[in-house]
Amino acid sequence: MLGIIVGYRDRAEHLKAFLPHIRAYFERDKVDRTLPYRLLIVEQANRLTFNYGLLKNAGATLLPDCDQLCFHDVDFLPIWADYSPVDRPTRIIWHGAETAKVDADSRYTLQHSYPQLFGGVIVVPRTDFELVNGYPTVYWGWGSEDTELRTRFEAMGRPIALRDGTFTPLQHAKAGYDPKTGELNETGRTNKALRQSRLPLIKAANPADWDGLSTLDFRVVQRQTLVAADASGRGHIERVQVDFAGPG
Repeated sequence: MLGIIVGYRDRAEHLKAFLPHIRAYFERDKVDRTLPYRLLIVEQANRLTFNYGLLKNAGATLLPDCDQLCFHDVDFLPIWADYSPVDRPTRIIWHGAETAKVDADSRYTLQHSYPQLFGGVIVVPRTDFELVNGYPTVYWGWGSEDTELRTRFEAMGRPIALRDGTFTPLQHAKAGYDPKTGELNETGRTNKALRQSRLPLIKAANPADWDGLSTLDFRVVQRQTLVAADASGRGHIERVQVDFAGPG
């Protein structure tokens, strides 16, 4: 079973577009329309700074029966992609993610590196995800949890694979960048520096020393079924709100 996990907060318009689109995609797509899946929207209920890694770890914990995990940004709508089972961590998006405007009114555009991008939409065997203790949870605000996850996989001898799926991006401000300069803002710089300082820890390849699933501490505030599964158990969609402590 594929568990699709969407970390979320304050993107109501994106979620409104995403949910009907992805339901229709799995009903009609020729490659994986019969793929058994569950979808979980994991919403940060508190007003702490956004912590995407923590939300994605919580989602994986709340879908214990899913042996394949898809971590999916809410602002990418699949057009043609392959969500079928993988044997190693796999990025399944490229077309639609090559570039991104810093903001709707900004003249700056981010250029993503084809071999380096590891975010947006990825599929990971649960065994690999647990091997690396999941996502890091030390990054508050935009940035770096995806890049460190990739480094964790590589440190444990699990290099990523690439599937060049096509997605429609939904415009939004890139939280780690200054729209006036196109450069990293204070949050982006802070998280980048933190990630770089942690490289020796990650490259030592001892997941017992890493934060992530083993240090996860959250509580479910509310859990709501949005779409019930069909007769085969496929297509169940839930929205769950979670709370957790802040840094320090």
